[in-house]
Amino acid sequence: MTDSIYLEQISLLLNSFAQTVKSMGRLNLHNINVDSENLVRDLLNSIRGLQLVNANDIKHNEPGIDLVDSCHKIIIQVSSECTKKKLQASLDKTDKSKYKGFHFLFVSLTTSADNLRDKSYSVPAEFSFDASTDILDINSIIAEINSKTIVQKRHLYDLAHAHLFNCVEVQKNPASLSKIVAALDKALNNNSPEFQQVPFIIPEKIKQNHLENVSGTITDHVIYASMLNKVYSESEQLGKNTRIKIHSVLRRWYEDNKGNKDPCELYRFITDNAFDIVQNSANRPTDMTFEDMQWAVSVVVADAFEECKIFEHPIKQQ
Repeated sequence: MTDSIYLEQISLLLNSFAQTVKSMGRLNLHNINVDSENLVRDLLNSIRGLQLVNANDIKHNEPGIDLVDSCHKIIIQVSSECTKKKLQASLDKTDKSKYKGFHFLFVSLTTSADNLRDKSYSVPAEFSFDASTDILDINSIIAEINSKTIVQKRHLYDLAHAHLFNCVEVQKNPASLSKIVAALDKALNNNSPEFQQVPFIIPEKIKQNHLENVSGTITDHVIYASMLNKVYSESEQLGKNTRIKIHSVLRRWYEDNKGNKDPCELYRFITDNAFDIVQNSANRPTDMTFEDMQWAVSVVVADAFEECKIFEHPIKQQ
């Protein structure tokens, strides 16, 4: 992958997480704040070479701040509230004798902090703080990441993903499927004949093809087949043979590899191959996270399985 893709994915993850934090804040649910603090801790440690730790590890409910780097003398407040009042309160509450000589930073995780940088603040003499440079938000963090090498960007993507994959909801909707179907349609070349479906029961086909180890993946995604069918139908109304094209290419991958791969390995290979094509396509949807793409691709492959375009029909083997 290119460094621009890693940057794009980091941006999507952070902005999706910001929306999650904002939504939970409206419901007065603040358990996610610790996740926010630890995410910022690890990102800034990697980006700036800091040694931040969570202030709660030093003292429970440390007033005014969330992160501390005693080596570089930096203290940070991570906030879902981006207001001058919140920032000033953080400056006022922080233990001045304990953190004398420290540099104060403020990180807004939910909203652009542009409106705070041109305001004046009452900064305790014990701290240093420059509003023009010491107020961070998602945009400024992404800008810093943009200056890193591709190796560093990949590490930062892995770091963000490790923190957020359970916090950012996968977009399981027709729009996601439509984007992936369109990307596959434009990227795939089809020279294979179409195969007709013969009715069967999915558990029988899973058993017949020795796919028990991926049965959960199949059944978890095939339930969205009706949603995908509507996407295919809309494409067909425009005169496109997208369904046939995608099914036929998946079938060709199956036929070309069924003799040299374990059944479960082959199912994963087909899914991974489709995902790689989407990811590297010029028509890759840039507003979808890898998780969103993976879900949609998995639905496409599970649907092809249900339609008996890949793997053997149980009746055929009797």
